[in-house]
Amino acid sequence: MTDRWGWRQHARCRGLPTDLFYASEQCQGSLRRAREDEVKRICHRCAVRPQCLTHALEHPERHGIWGATTPRERAGMGPVGDRRPDAAVSGLRRPDAAG
Repeated sequence: MTDRWGWRQHARCRGLPTDLFYASEQCQGSLRRAREDEVKRICHRCAVRPQCLTHALEHPERHGIWGATTPRERAGMGPVGDRRPDAAVSGLRRPDAAG
């Protein structure tokens, strides 16, 4: 493992079932949003969330929850070089927040 992947050793999701972060196409609507919010709660408590999001933006991850973001949320963020990853992370809505 190289240093660029070292952050994954500290990820809160390490050891959890991968499919938890990748909803099937059959999972839609409010059920999908509830599942995404559940997974995002794991991410929001993770120390390496900025690195995870940076990875997903630099290697366009088109599926799954990465750094507490969905593919649709990441698509609206633009290239990672346009902003600091920690600034992008801090601007995301927490799933347990009102609104």
